[in-house]
Amino acid sequence: MALAYIQMGRFDAAIAASRKALHQNAHFSSTFRTLAAALAHTGRVEEARGVAQSMLRLEPNFTITEWNQRNRWRQATKDLFVGASRGRLARIR
Repeated sequence: MALAYIQMGRFDAAIAASRKALHQNAHFSSTFRTLAAALAHTGRVEEARGVAQSMLRLEPNFTITEWNQRNRWRQATKDLFVGASRGRLARIR
């Protein structure tokens, strides 16, 4: 659900859906990525960095470049994630 909201540009709804999903399962790293991207798109960069740190604890070898290469989403969707991650979050580690 959160991913669909991001694709529609409804970032606040994506944040709410991601938080709800994390409440139900806090061990699913892609939900942290979705939440971090939505937060970054709303300008909440420091909060997004904290969420990204949580994701990295679950998936310590994650890189944006590798994710972008293996992901088969439409380019526009990938651009939403990569743009938020690279442009606003920079290097977290």
